[in-house]
Amino acid sequence: MMSDNITGDLRKIMMAGVGAVAVAAEKSKQLIDDLAQKGENAYQDAQPTIDDLAQKGAVALEQGKVFGEEMKLKIKLAFENLKSEAQQLDLDEIGDSLNGLTDDALTALKQKLDEVIQKREHPPEDPDDEA
Repeated sequence: MMSDNITGDLRKIMMAGVGAVAVAAEKSKQLIDDLAQKGENAYQDAQPTIDDLAQKGAVALEQGKVFGEEMKLKIKLAFENLKSEAQQLDLDEIGDSLNGLTDDALTALKQKLDEVIQKREHPPEDPDDEA
């Protein structure tokens, strides 16, 4: 009789263990399903925000490109103006320097300038171009 009690108790303990494993498996599955559902909900809730950020990023990128092009143009114009002003200053300085030259020196300078202009208007032919 005592062995029947021990056998019965062992059987209860074994069945309790099997039941505990079954409950743990069931609870684990339910927990995993709940977490997956919450993750899916969070993704769906976040999607409009992600889309909005992507759109704002695309707009900012386009605005940056436009701004960059405008800045390149402004810098180019500023350098062109600076170059023109520098050339005018150089011409003014040359003119001031020419005021001190003698008539002979001015005549020689005029001849040299005429030679430079003639070479620009009628450059010599390049022998490599004929080959």
